[in-house]
Amino acid sequence: MGVPVTIRQVRRDGAVRRLGVYDPAARRLRLEAPGYPLLGPGDHRVEEDLPWALQDMAPAGYLARRFARWFPELGLPDDVRVWTAADTLRALGERGHDLAGNLLVGDESLAQFERALGPEHLPGPARGEHRAHHDALAGDVLGADGGQSSVGGERPKFTLRLADGAGLLVKFSPPLCTELGARWGDLLRVEAHCAATLRAAGLAAVEATFVEHGGRGYLEVDRFDRLPGGGRAGVVTLLWLGAARYGEPRDALVVAARLAGEGWLTEDERAALERVHAFSAAIGNTDAHLGNYALRVGDEGETGLAPFYDVLPMALAPRHDELPDPARLPRPPAPRADVRPLVDDLLARVAADPDVGAEFRAVWLAHLGRAG
Repeated sequence: MGVPVTIRQVRRDGAVRRLGVYDPAARRLRLEAPGYPLLGPGDHRVEEDLPWALQDMAPAGYLARRFARWFPELGLPDDVRVWTAADTLRALGERGHDLAGNLLVGDESLAQFERALGPEHLPGPARGEHRAHHDALAGDVLGADGGQSSVGGERPKFTLRLADGAGLLVKFSPPLCTELGARWGDLLRVEAHCAATLRAAGLAAVEATFVEHGGRGYLEVDRFDRLPGGGRAGVVTLLWLGAARYGEPRDALVVAARLAGEGWLTEDERAALERVHAFSAAIGNTDAHLGNYALRVGDEGETGLAPFYDVLPMALAPRHDELPDPARLPRPPAPRADVRPLVDDLLARVAADPDVGAEFRAVWLAHLGRAG
């Protein structure tokens, strides 16, 4: 069943602290210090195949499908859906030094972090010079030649560590000269406008910038789990958290309400998530799932709502390399009163952006019932 592995935390100042030990044979998580997500010091029984916080940080989505090919020495199946708990723990323990959040699993991941990613190293280009690397990194990802990490998701992406220790997650489109590339380029542009709309309304959202480079569109998202100076912030999505603690509810609002009831979120944070969830629905975001909402976890285990991310009209995203038929798309719900100003602001930003394609704008407006 496996040998015990040490769980460590990379703190906000970049220092590493031991939190405890996970014993997979006994299914026991023995924590010695605060900082582990939603659990304090003590001896905790693990009911699942793995502690949910470790499952949450494991490779997922686009990254997971390439992880085995990036690291063939691990002997992992190519299809992450057939990974066992032992496979996942091996991935975390041997190549988990740069996954999402601030946890390190096992001694080998600690050694790799110290060799390559500790605060004293701070590799990477300076902000402003980093875009020269985009095309090469995109090529590495598409060719499965590199080892970039990301928060889970299905679209091609890579991460980039900047010279000051901060990080970017960069999504990219197919070539913009193609039909699919043009559509993804428009979607990524709108995603940047969505984040700006939320921030302008006082709602915490990621900083996101869209740029074109080498014939592709790139959306640069500042990572909230990577800090200048080489430190890290903890982050867990609501996906595995909800499944483990609340019996697999599929509704983000249900999970948020339970977290607020237990004191892990404030009432204001719960209300903010509810408002953003309604905004997502009103603009045609059909992908506002539990994995697209997250908690931040502080050095001592304190929690708060993470900045909102992945908010965009995914109803219009290509499926199986084809554009969706607008006539077959169900119309989004009418925005409620506190969401209508957000939708109006977003539409104004998109209307003022000459680089958003006219065809995309017309299809989207018709989808929202705003054509005319």
